[in-house]
Amino acid sequence: MKQLLMGLMCASAGSTNFKRFVRHEITPAERQLVISAVTAKLKDPDSAKFGDMQAGVTSTWAISVCGQVNSKNSFGGYVGMTPFYAVITDGKISPSGVGIAGGTGTYSNVDNMLVEGVCKNVHEAV
Repeated sequence: MKQLLMGLMCASAGSTNFKRFVRHEITPAERQLVISAVTAKLKDPDSAKFGDMQAGVTSTWAISVCGQVNSKNSFGGYVGMTPFYAVITDGKISPSGVGIAGGTGTYSNVDNMLVEGVCKNVHEAV
């Protein structure tokens, strides 16, 4: 997570050390990997409804996937489509390789910043 945050800060500072994303077509296996990792972080995993996903790949072959998920909260109501990212490296997603926006508090603010930064770069991928 620290490396990802440093990469985002370098990107925003215009550093040439940050590698731009190249558009990546998500395979069915990658999509299922992302769905499993994101649902594992939800309060009600069985209620998850996913929107479109986009992906970008860096020169180090890390695949960053961005999308939106809607799921139920602790009160049983759907919260609305919420942005997320997941990073796939060597065919796996590490526990710190998933971020879901939303909520308040210190940790949620960091997640919100990471989701926004990663997804902005994925959406701008060429």
